[in-house]
Amino acid sequence: MKVTDHFHVHEFDQPERHGLPGEAYPERLVETILRPLCVQLEIIRARFGKPITITSGWRSPAYNKAVKGKTLSRHKKGDAADFTVDGVHPAEVHAEVLRMHKAKALKIGGLGKYDGFTHVDTRPPLWPGRLAKW
Repeated sequence: MKVTDHFHVHEFDQPERHGLPGEAYPERLVETILRPLCVQLEIIRARFGKPITITSGWRSPAYNKAVKGKTLSRHKKGDAADFTVDGVHPAEVHAEVLRMHKAKALKIGGLGKYDGFTHVDTRPPLWPGRLAKW
């Protein structure tokens, strides 16, 4: 199912790994949780003008534990994505997403910088203008 112009729900499915079965992104969350996340990813994609690859989306509690995800991971709620932008270093992606957030061009609640990917989520902000970072 196409969620937005460039993102399909299956991109956010939990893969079959770590001895756990694959799991589809919960259909009941697509309109209310996944679509708002994909809208923000579309804005990021447009800024870079390059495709985005989702490296992690939906996670069951067991899968999150297996990958050593944070206990309160937003992936378990379905409103988070780890991603890469084709040909762009994750540190550059993180820096630009942070600039976009500060300029109020994005509605994200969390932003993470990792060696191989960038994390965004659409959790409610801690307070206006405050972004959850790690």
